Amino acid sequence: MKKLLFILLLIFFSGCSIKQALKHDPFYEKTLKYTQRAQILNSLETKSLIDAVYLNNL
Repeated sequence: MKKLLFILLLIFFSGCSIKQALKHDPFYEKTLKYTQRAQILNSLETKSLIDAVYLNNL
């Protein structure tokens, strides 16, 4: 019974967050315009991922 309640609560809260994640925000896209991504590779194995972000003033 507790597992069922836990799963229902988990679905309920994840459903609320999905609506916010799909919202389109044009200002957020403008601030992250100059995002650069890179990988450090060693023998075809990814050792690290690097994200550099320049935030523009709006």
